[in-house]
Amino acid sequence: MLEARSENPEEAGPAIQTAARWARSFLISKRGFEAAVIETKSEPVELIRVRWRGRTRRTVIRQSLTESRVRTVQEPLDPGLVDSWTEVSESLAARTRQLSRCRACSGEKRVRCPACRGSAVVGCDVCGGSGSTWSQRSSRMIACRTCRGDGTRRCACRDGLLSCGSCGGKGKVEEWLEIVEEAFDRVTFAGSDTLGKVLSKDSDPGRFDSELLVPLIFWRGGTIEEAPADLRGVLRRPALVGTRPEEDRLQEVALQIFRSEITTVVYQLGGLSGSVQVQGWDRHVLENDSSRRPFDRRRRSTLQGVAVAVGAGAALAIWYGGRHSFFASAPNYLLLWALALVFGLCIIPLMFWLALPAGGRNRKGAVTAILPALFVALTQTGLAATGGPSLDHARDSAAKGRVEEALRELAACFDLGVQAESAGPFHDQLQLEKVLQVRDPRAAWQSALLPFLTEAGRQKAQKHAVEVTFKTSAALQERGELAESALVLDAAPVEFRQAEPLVGLRRRVYLDKALPHWKVIGSRRESLADRVAACVAITPHVQALAFLPAPPDDPSLTSEEVEAKCEGLRDQRLRQIERQREAEAREAERARRREEAAQKAAYRRWAYSPLRCNDGTRSPSCICGQSSRRGCCSWHGGVDGCSVEYPN
Repeated sequence: MLEARSENPEEAGPAIQTAARWARSFLISKRGFEAAVIETKSEPVELIRVRWRGRTRRTVIRQSLTESRVRTVQEPLDPGLVDSWTEVSESLAARTRQLSRCRACSGEKRVRCPACRGSAVVGCDVCGGSGSTWSQRSSRMIACRTCRGDGTRRCACRDGLLSCGSCGGKGKVEEWLEIVEEAFDRVTFAGSDTLGKVLSKDSDPGRFDSELLVPLIFWRGGTIEEAPADLRGVLRRPALVGTRPEEDRLQEVALQIFRSEITTVVYQLGGLSGSVQVQGWDRHVLENDSSRRPFDRRRRSTLQGVAVAVGAGAALAIWYGGRHSFFASAPNYLLLWALALVFGLCIIPLMFWLALPAGGRNRKGAVTAILPALFVALTQTGLAATGGPSLDHARDSAAKGRVEEALRELAACFDLGVQAESAGPFHDQLQLEKVLQVRDPRAAWQSALLPFLTEAGRQKAQKHAVEVTFKTSAALQERGELAESALVLDAAPVEFRQAEPLVGLRRRVYLDKALPHWKVIGSRRESLADRVAACVAITPHVQALAFLPAPPDDPSLTSEEVEAKCEGLRDQRLRQIERQREAEAREAERARRREEAAQKAAYRRWAYSPLRCNDGTRSPSCICGQSSRRGCCSWHGGVDGCSVEYPN
């Protein structure tokens, strides 16, 4: 088989275009695939198809059973000794009819049994040859009852032989020869297996002349000798011969020669070569083990490039947003995230261009592949370098009423050192304007906790919260609403609850809560238990008063006074409890003694009670408590028991 190599793309252009259409499923353009092609190889293929038509005569053997008792039999007839084209079927049958030895049993009248193959023994069909079966009754394996555990049984033939069916067990048959004549129409192939697969459905002689493929050479004649000299050798090839000289007489022969080519297209992507074959007759593409590998490597390298590009863009966005919270809320931050995804998409043409072989890369393709990625990279760099905070921009935002935006930008200026000396006071000024508008104590303290950049601004906000709390709480106490005043004072942080304006108000609240308990403690009309409970209730209020600074002439309660008074009450309560416990113990002892005396009296009554006899009378001489009952109730049928039940 000849092989031709083509370096000219124009000669293999149709094959390359067909392969390019096949490669579209791998997301590669026609121009890109043509740039990846490094070699094309064309291989010619040929298929020869011959149709043989004529008549054939065969000599066949006919047999029938016989009832003849003649013992002399002849050897079986040999049809190969007869020329089928010189004999007449009727005369040949009459001349060759004879008694012949049976071909199946060779005259022995019996043949080997196919079931046991002459051994007269077959496997047991009940146990499957194992010799044991499962017993449902005893739930265990037992010996097979059919073969008695042997696994085999005697065959139905008994001795390994059966009567011959061909001769009916007689060892001889009546035999003769006949001539059978019929037409034949055969098709033979030789050449390319690939073309043979395409034309396999046309091996039917009735479809020999179908126009599935137009043959390059076609000839039809009566005999091989009528063919041209160059075709005679083709028809006499052993693979194409379709007649048997001793049986067939040729009437017509037809020859078809199909010739085409298979083009192998070799391409390279990502440094890995692959190839496909394009059939010239139907433009069908045949793949092999290496066909998809370059596209797989190109896909993997492209995905890796996209992942690296997206990762680099994401890293830039994370760095930009991590510098300060101001950058994370800036529009440039969202644009950098969006451009990270766009950069991953723009890197795809560059990865496709890099996957091409060196000979397939040109300057125009390089510019087309690099420009989108370069533009996005420069845009990302420009966005990352801009969008920082500005004091002038913050002043404009504040002037336009966007106070929150101005505060965020001023805080960023202060943290990043961008005109920090001016940004800090201006930030606190805007923050104080918000704080001074608050008149609710809780909201004032929440406003005081807002971030301030200077200590002076923070102190002004705290002072405003103290003033609002003092005014509100004092107004509530003047109206007698001390409980509500306490809630207002508790809204202040712990570190500000002892501030000078709030201490007096808080002492008044604690005293208002403690004095009712103090009256109960000093009252003799109340029970000792209630007075001790009042000591427990007054303790947190007194302790809170102790932590607050008191004026020198303040006649209010002191913790020492309350503790001394409550200590005496607790001692009295303990003595009272002790006396109650002693009284309860004495009463329990008296009850125990009374119970023991009652038990002893009941036992004595039982011990001195007379015994009861079996006739229902009482014994005149025996009692229940005596140790021996011998001789008791001897005239009354014996002792039945005691007349009184034994005390529990």
